[in-house]
Amino acid sequence: MTQGSFSLAKNDPYVCTAIWYQFSFSSMKNIFVVLLFGFSFSLCAQNTSELEFASAVSQSNLQTMVRDLVKFAPRMGGTVRGDQSAEYLAQQFRDAGLQTEIVEDPELLSFEHDRWSLAVEEPSALREYIQNEWLAGYSPSVKLQRANLLSAELSQENAYGGSIVLTEKRISSELYNAYVKAGAVCILTYAPATQGKYTDAAFISSLRSVSDNPIPVFNLSYKNGAGLKSELQKGTPIVLSFMTETTIARRKPKTVVATLKGESDQYYIVCAHGDSDSGGPGADDNASGTAGVVEVARALQKLISTKSISPPKKTIKFIVWGSEIYSTGHF
Repeated sequence: MTQGSFSLAKNDPYVCTAIWYQFSFSSMKNIFVVLLFGFSFSLCAQNTSELEFASAVSQSNLQTMVRDLVKFAPRMGGTVRGDQSAEYLAQQFRDAGLQTEIVEDPELLSFEHDRWSLAVEEPSALREYIQNEWLAGYSPSVKLQRANLLSAELSQENAYGGSIVLTEKRISSELYNAYVKAGAVCILTYAPATQGKYTDAAFISSLRSVSDNPIPVFNLSYKNGAGLKSELQKGTPIVLSFMTETTIARRKPKTVVATLKGESDQYYIVCAHGDSDSGGPGADDNASGTAGVVEVARALQKLISTKSISPPKKTIKFIVWGSEIYSTGHF
């Protein structure tokens, strides 16, 4: 990786045109991450190379790529969909003309949603309160079953046996274990339980990354969770059905590395994580960041191939991590 000092040179289009992107570089002993998106364009002269770069970036390409990546969701590292996403991204880099490889990271315990169902069985008039829910990461597979719904905030803990627990709290390991010990068969959470935060769609959470969590957790939106709690406060008996099919296995995340060769083997890194946050759709965490990395690579390679700009003095590696923190830590 790049050794020595780093400066924002006003006549360097490879620095000036990457203001919104993240570069990593290192000395012999330390790795530094510089977030450049806070800088003003006043740091760089508005030269011809910058303007050509700006015009080469395609909003349509960015939007299409985000939509394509969401189709693979949830694309967690070490899962079938994560692998498919990596293959897709590698092909995007290759189509742009960059030397590209897929690197296998060490094994981790991966989680993949296969399918689930959650529904209000009785009374049918409340069925609208189950929509846009999301199954928490590392929830186990359970067969279809029915159970009464109880509110953790309105019921005694010793009454949970064989019931589904509804809570407005975040599910910590301690709280999860307490509900399991009290006999709950499933947990519904609508944390952070604040109007205006995750009002119509669920906050997506994950359980402890182990293979033997005993019961599933579903995340609900504030509107749906508060609506169910309100009905329980009125004394309305509510019966739900639920089932889950998940795959939890030790597998290797796939990291995609595309190289734009420079005059030197020293290199900068432009990077983003390719997995979707906590197993959700991941449109903005982090398909948007991933699309940005690919589009920067495509635009720069196009300008070089048409001789609009010269090749960079240092090599640039465009990296999409298979599993956000795990893969970067391994690298």
